[in-house]
Amino acid sequence: MQLRLPDWSFDVPLLPWCIGLDWSGADPVIRSVSFLPLGQGSTNGAKGNAILLSSHPAYTLRGVGQRPVGIIEIVDAHRKGFFSVPATCRVIVVHTVPRKPIVRISGVHIYYPRFELDWAPAVGLLNPRGYLEFAAGLGESGRRSHPNLCERALARIGLSGSQAKRIIRATLIRRLSTLTDIQIVRQSLDVTGGDIRRAHSVGQAVWLTLLLNLSYFRSGPAVWVRLKNGRLLYFASGRFGERALLFNAAGRAVSAGAVGYADSRQWPWPMRLRNLEAMAIPFFSQTPPAWFQAKAR
Repeated sequence: MQLRLPDWSFDVPLLPWCIGLDWSGADPVIRSVSFLPLGQGSTNGAKGNAILLSSHPAYTLRGVGQRPVGIIEIVDAHRKGFFSVPATCRVIVVHTVPRKPIVRISGVHIYYPRFELDWAPAVGLLNPRGYLEFAAGLGESGRRSHPNLCERALARIGLSGSQAKRIIRATLIRRLSTLTDIQIVRQSLDVTGGDIRRAHSVGQAVWLTLLLNLSYFRSGPAVWVRLKNGRLLYFASGRFGERALLFNAAGRAVSAGAVGYADSRQWPWPMRLRNLEAMAIPFFSQTPPAWFQAKAR
């Protein structure tokens, strides 16, 4: 199935029961939804053979077990209702309300009965650089009311809070200026507590501590998938699913995602691996929209 937005289209694996769309604005964005049933010819954008649905969604909140069979619900993040299309369609076209400044998609959520796929730009805590800045207490996202892990460690060797912050900031700026996002992630997978104890300098110990904090994203096997045009797709397995990062040929993380399971205890690693191969890898290896990649710079 293909989902078409005004300036971006992507394929949805299998048949979900719900597709949630987040937008950069704060108001409802979807004006209407149309679809192309199976067996009909192709449609160019919003016209052609697509069948236009009602412009107004149903504002019925469903309880467990009340979802109709054979229906896919398209949910606008800023509405409490949904647009319904039949599960037999092969193309879904989302029509948005014209806005200035332009409102663009900022997140996609694909829901299946037992798991979900989430896709977003690799910014903030979804980016390895942004997460390290947060762990170091730097930047707006890293403001904290208590000392972070590195500050507490440096305090044990007699450094004041201001001295510790200067060391942490200088270390982080120096490392991030020379490493790509891929190199940061690879280093975080290799670091151990023993490496920190054997560090030859305070700056090295600080950097390894930050990397160890980043490696907390992963509590199981890591999966690397080589794609066309020099891109790499990375999955970090955790207790409740996998985190995904898509890297471009320059080693920069351009989009992020997650595979979440309704009951992770029922998904042992062999089943997760099959789900990655069948669903997550084809989904996250698609080219993200240009503004995802621009935001990730």
